[in-house]
Amino acid sequence: MLGDRTAPLAVEVYWDSGEALFVVRGELDGLAAADLAERMVEVARVLQALNGQSPRLVVDLAGVGYLNQAAARALIVARERLPDGSLLLRSPSRGARRLLGPAGLLDGSTAISPPES
Repeated sequence: MLGDRTAPLAVEVYWDSGEALFVVRGELDGLAAADLAERMVEVARVLQALNGQSPRLVVDLAGVGYLNQAAARALIVARERLPDGSLLLRSPSRGARRLLGPAGLLDGSTAISPPES
């Protein structure tokens, strides 16, 4: 649980050949986004070590019901810690788009999909 929020944050990570997909669900505030950013940087380091090239990280925000300015800043800082063009955000809510769009984090798509259930 994140503070007084009602929806816990859940993150699933899928990766394959230099790309990783983070599927995020729940409430994403500044503290949770900072934790997510650290996790993304760690995964990027592992992928780079395994593949010898800069990884591509995609964060799927379709399941995020809440994202604030502190979370947007944490994601922007994460992008700055990763190689250029390696971090993309997809499926944000309308409110999240207003916060994240000007930072250039919303372009592109990914070939990785979660496994079929």
